[in-house]
Order: sequence, then structure tokens, then C-alpha cells
Amino acid sequence: MRFPPFDDEEAPIDYGDNILDLEPLEPINMELDEDEDATVYKWFYDHKPLVGSKHVNGSSYKKWSLTLPMMSTLYRLSNQLLSDLTDKNYFYLYVNTQKKKKKEIFWLKKKFSTGLTMRRSSLPRR
Repeated sequence: MRFPPFDDEEAPIDYGDNILDLEPLEPINMELDEDEDATVYKWFYDHKPLVGSKHVNGSSYKKWSLTLPMMSTLYRLSNQLLSDLTDKNYFYLYVNTQKKKKKEIFWLKKKFSTGLTMRRSSLPRR
């Protein structure tokens, strides 16, 4: 058996021939409950929701003022999209370790450039 199992004689897939002519899939729409989601039920799937109402200033949406029930309903509906990760450093773990190593290297360069002799016991511990 060969790894990776690719066929070298097969032509590469062309985007224009295979994907460009496909029809897009139907959009995913959540089923809203008329009673539970009453504050957003009428305008949630509109193309430009709340334009011309007292809640937004116009089509730019630069300023908006939603009621508390509207915001709580939107937050509840958006929970499916929010991440479960609560650690702010989750995406920066590798970067932080690199910064720590850079600080150690800088400290060592500074020590050696001043002409001080270093013993093994004076090096920073890991």
C-alpha cells in the first residue's frame, strides 16, 4: 500500500468545471416561536430589519437602540454561534511561551554582554 494514497495520473479538479455551475444550497432558517420570540419574530429575517423604525437611525445602522427584551431574545438565539471557550489566552498559548523564551534570551544576552561570568545555578529555571 502506498502512502499517501493519491493517484498521480488523475487530473486536478478544476474550480470552473466542477463547482462554479452548482446551485447554492437553501439558507438555514431557524424556526422561531411566535410567543417566545415575539419581539424579533416580525423582522428577524427581513433584508434590512428595523430600517425606518425608531430603533435604528437609517440604513447605516451606526446608531441603534434596541429594547431589553429584543436584546435578550437576540442573545438567546445567538448562543448557538457563540464559543464555549472562556479562557482568553486559549488562542495565544503558543505566542506567550515564545515571548517568555525571548525574555530569557534577552536576559542572557544582557548578562553576557556586561562581562559578568555566569554559573549554571544563575540561569533561569524552566
